[in-house]
Amino acid sequence: MRNSSPENTPSLPGTIQLGYESCLSAFNRQKEEAMASRPDSLEIEDQKLAVVLNPKRIVQVGCWIFKIDMLRDRVAALNVADVKLLPLLENGETHEKIKEFATEDEVFSLLASGEPGSYAQKACFEGGARGDKDEDENSGTISVNPAPCATLRFCPKIKHVYQKAGIYFSLLSQLKYMSTASNRILWQPRQTNIILTYGVGYRPKCGSTYLYTTGTTSETTKTSLERRFYEGSTGLQKYVLSSNYEWENKGWDPTFVCDGSMGSEPRFITVSRGQKRLRTIQDNW
Repeated sequence: MRNSSPENTPSLPGTIQLGYESCLSAFNRQKEEAMASRPDSLEIEDQKLAVVLNPKRIVQVGCWIFKIDMLRDRVAALNVADVKLLPLLENGETHEKIKEFATEDEVFSLLASGEPGSYAQKACFEGGARGDKDEDENSGTISVNPAPCATLRFCPKIKHVYQKAGIYFSLLSQLKYMSTASNRILWQPRQTNIILTYGVGYRPKCGSTYLYTTGTTSETTKTSLERRFYEGSTGLQKYVLSSNYEWENKGWDPTFVCDGSMGSEPRFITVSRGQKRLRTIQDNW
C-alpha cells in the first residue's frame, strides 16, 4: 500500500482514504456546506434561526442588534444608536452599552420592560425548562436488492430538540433522508414517504394553561419531514416530546436493465420499511 500524502488525503470530514464516505460523514458534510456562510452557527439546531444569522451569528431586529452565542449560553444586544461598537459585539467583548442575557431569558420582554438584565424588571419570574435533544445520526444503514445495477444504501437522520436562544425558542422534530449506490461515494438526499407519530405537550413560562396532543403527520415524495410544535420569543416552563418515525426504502425496479438499452432513468419501488423511536425529551413534565 502506498503512503498517503496531503495531495491524496480526502478533504471530506470523516472520509477514509479508500474513497468511502459514511452516512454520518455525509450528513456532517452537508450540514457544514449548508452553513458555510455561517461557520460559527453549527451549534444551532433549528435552521430557521440559523439562516437569519450572519457569519458572526449576528442579526438585527428593529432597533437592536443581537449576537447569539449558544456555546456560552449568551445573547448580547446593542442598540443601533451605538452601532460604532459593533466590532466589540462581533468579537464577543463587553461594554456598558452592550446588554448581556442568558439564552433562557426572554430578551425582547426584558428590553421592553426596563433595564436589561435587571431581575426586578423581569416580565416573568418563573424559571424555564432546560434544553434537550435526542438524535440518531445513523439509523441503521440499510442495503437493498443488489440487482441489477448496484446495492442501494439508505440512511435517515432523525432528531427532536428544544432549543433556547433568547430571542427565539423552538420545539421541533425532524427526519432527513439520504441514499447512495454501492458504486458511488457520496450520499445524496432521496425522496421517500415519511410518517411521524408524535406526542407533545408544553406550557410557556407564566402561561395559564398547558397543551398536550398526539397525532400523525406525513410527507409524500419528499427528502425530509420537519414539524415545529412550538416557536416564539417566550421560553417554555415545561415540555415533553416523543417522536416515532416510519419511512419507505426504495430500490431498483428488477425489470430495469443497466446496460442503457432502455434509454431511461432507473425506476424505484418500495422494497422495505424503516422505523425509529427517539428517546422522549422532557423537562418539568
